[in-house]
Amino acid sequence: MRKAIHFLRRKSANYHMPIHVILGIFAAYFTSAHYPDYPKNTLILYGITGNLLPDIDHIFYIFLYAKHSDYSKKVKNYLKTNQFNKLFKFLKNNHKHNTGIYSHNFISLAISVTLFWNFGFIRNDPASSVFFLSWSIHYLYDLSEDILFFKRLNPNWYLNFNHAGHV
Repeated sequence: MRKAIHFLRRKSANYHMPIHVILGIFAAYFTSAHYPDYPKNTLILYGITGNLLPDIDHIFYIFLYAKHSDYSKKVKNYLKTNQFNKLFKFLKNNHKHNTGIYSHNFISLAISVTLFWNFGFIRNDPASSVFFLSWSIHYLYDLSEDILFFKRLNPNWYLNFNHAGHV
């Protein structure tokens, strides 16, 4: 079991963003099964966008609401000095420890699931449906990563935000 967990941790750490893209494509194909006449390329575009967009809050964290945190200062320093390899390594190794991201919480998950339900089952809108399904899957994947890496959920899921950003 330890080998399997170690394997999953390594793959998840190394391929975090590509996994989000794949999950967006999965949401598009799931939705396309219910709307076979709707253009698949459109659903794929909405699925990928819906799965990547929640992470834009990391940018807001760094440049707006936690711009003075240690985490944000290190990221901005790597950007200023064009140390992109160090930046990518830093983000890869530390982004899961960043517990101040406002959008990654159970309220956001509930809103995205509700919007998926609304557009998918009430309004019959395939593009919006796949977008919010994918958005919801993004959060579910991040929740599962917290359990995989830390054996518990990060405090931000419970609206307990830490902006100290010690890394």
